[in-house]
Amino acid sequence: MYRHKNIQVRIEKTRSKIVEAMKEMTGYTSAEDLYIYLRTHDVAIGTSTVYNHLKQMVENGTVMVRAADRKMLYCLATV
Repeated sequence: MYRHKNIQVRIEKTRSKIVEAMKEMTGYTSAEDLYIYLRTHDVAIGTSTVYNHLKQMVENGTVMVRAADRKMLYCLATV
């Protein structure tokens, strides 16, 4: 049970960093650009982690997605 809690905390911290980056970037951005932004701001994260979090955030309505020029672009959903 202790290990499960640590994993959940790590997931929440990562998701929080992604949300903060998306707030700073404003508008729609690609997962690749988001990954580069996070890495240049000293966030240790992999591309698959960015994609997985974005997928989950789209599913729960936190992030909106649209296709443009054969790329998926993401932005924070507004309430």
